[in-house]
Formats: sequence, structure tokens, C-alpha cells
Amino acid sequence: MELPVEVEEVILKMLDLGRGERGGYSFPPQRIDVLRKEIVTLTQGFRANEHLEDKFPDAYLAFNFPTNVLKVQSILEKLKTIYCRELKFLNANVLDVGCGDGAGTVGFFLGFKELKDISFLGVDVSFVILERFKRLADLLGIKVRAIKAKVDKNFFKKEKGKFNFIIFSNSLGEIEGDKLGIIKSAALSLSEPGFIIIIEPALKSNSRFLMELKSILKGYNFLLPCMHNQPCPLLRLKNEWCYHSIPWIVPEYLEIINRKLFRDLRYLKFSYLVMGRGVQLKDGAFLVISPVWKEKGRKRFFICRDGKRIECFRPDKEKSANNQILDKIIKGNYIELKNVFCKSENIYVIKKETIVERIT
Repeated sequence: MELPVEVEEVILKMLDLGRGERGGYSFPPQRIDVLRKEIVTLTQGFRANEHLEDKFPDAYLAFNFPTNVLKVQSILEKLKTIYCRELKFLNANVLDVGCGDGAGTVGFFLGFKELKDISFLGVDVSFVILERFKRLADLLGIKVRAIKAKVDKNFFKKEKGKFNFIIFSNSLGEIEGDKLGIIKSAALSLSEPGFIIIIEPALKSNSRFLMELKSILKGYNFLLPCMHNQPCPLLRLKNEWCYHSIPWIVPEYLEIINRKLFRDLRYLKFSYLVMGRGVQLKDGAFLVISPVWKEKGRKRFFICRDGKRIECFRPDKEKSANNQILDKIIKGNYIELKNVFCKSENIYVIKKETIVERIT
């Protein structure tokens, strides 16, 4: 994935990294050093569970915003591909909870450019952040409303059945109190069809909380990443958690900032969950939850199906035109399997007649 040029230009404008004499961008060393120091302080704050975005907004915009935009966009691409029928509407009301600079809003705008009319509402507790949210949106030509408010159960009670999409982009961890109750209340604010998208950093605690939601919340359809309402099978494994890793092209300015930070920026890593209201689960599609390992005489990987972690393997002698796409499948892909041989409840064998199709 790659950050759209227009988004990168807006980021650079807000960071005061202006154009140079030859048309490219100039990166003054002093300004870069300031951003580096602020990014370090911001990261230390995250680790100490301190949220310093409004104190170091430029650092957050430079380092976190572009990755969060692409995370939202990548989830929407999967959602549109797999649940295309449920997403065929012309207008949308979108709530960006704890909007910050608006990564959820911008990611949605980029992911649904075909919609004729999108109404965005950004909610945050910081006036400083909300002003940046409005300015950034204006520079990108996105019409938004912004309100300063604490998002709690009472907030959602006033908005019953109003939103097509509610986005919690790295904001759930900042909400104090009953997170589960807030999610339940948020679901009542959805229209039909309606979707809640929750994105969190790829940390064990965050990820396992999202995994546990499936076990706790009843009566909701969990559309992605795994298309079933059963408890996550990885919860039975103490040291496992579900996260996603997507390669992306790092913007030049971020590579320059990172030269003295030495962070591994090659992949977007995150955990997420998409809940649906008035949406039917996709039948027959499975998430690949492991790499595809090449072993002696076979290829092997795991899928998630109906709350079970299922081992799949294809003996080399069973490779055929029907299943050759398996050689290009990676962790995070969605696939369909037809005519698969069930060796046992938790082991599938891919034979020559097995049809393997990659959905995303």
C-alpha cells in the first residue's frame, strides 16, 4: 500500500516542510530533529499509558497518522470485496470516535470515493486536536463536523440508529470506564446495514481484548477478520494473539525522520474487528492465519473456521491447476476451498480436485 500523494502533501504542509527550489520538498535538519524528539516522547507516553497527542500533535501527524489512514483503507478494501452487496448504498453517515487528526475519516473518504454523499462527524475531547482535524479535512476537500464531547453510553443514546459506520481508530484504549458497554451502546447507534470498525495497535493486550469480544458479545455478527460468531480459537493458546501485517511504501519524509530512530517501518501492524448490524455473515470464506510453510513434500498453513484453528496442507504430488494459487497465498488472505478432503475435524488435505480461490 502507498499513501496517496494528496494526503502526503497535506501532512507536509501542516508540518511546515515546504517545497524546495527544484519543486521537491525541503527537510530542514533542525525541524526534523524536533520531530524526532517529539516522536520519542510521544512513544514513551504511549508505553506509559499517557496520551500526549494534543501536546505533540505534529509528531503524531508525522508518524502515526499516515499508517492509521492506510489501516482503515485496507480494512475497507476487504469489507467492500467480501460484503459488496451490503455496501451498495449512495450515502453514508460516519462517526469517527476519538477522531484525533482524522485518520479514520480520511481512510474512509479514500476507501469510499464512489459514494455521492458522506456525512462525517468527528468527536474528541481536545479543542486543539479538533481544530487540526477540521483544517486537515478542509485541505483534502472533505466536509466534516466536529464536536468536543466525551464518548460514553449517554452520547450514543442520543444518536440511536443514525450511523452507517462507527470508527474506533486507536481510540478504544483511550476510553475510560466500561469499554464493553460503550461498544454495545455504539451498536444501537447503527442503522441497518451498519458497521463498527475497531482498530488497535498490534499489542497482546489490545488484540486479545478484541478476540474476547466475540466470546462476550452475543447477538452481533462479526464480519472481519474471521467471519463467524464463535469464540476465537487462539484464546485457548496463552501466548497467541491475532494481528495483521501489511507491507507499505514508506513516505520519503518519514524515512528521513526515521534515520536516527531506527524503527522498523516496513509493515503496518495492527489488530482489528468489524461488527455488523443487519448484515449476513459471508459463508464459505476463510482467513489464512499463518504463513504458508514449505516443508518436505508439502505446503502447510492454518485457517480460522467457525471458531476452530484448522491445519491445511497440500502434498506436492497433489498440486494442480485447481489449487496452484496456494503458492501465492500469504497470511491475511481470504480464500475459498471447494472439494477439500477432511482428514479430521481440524485437519484438511488439499488434493488435485480441491479448488482454492483467493478472495483478497
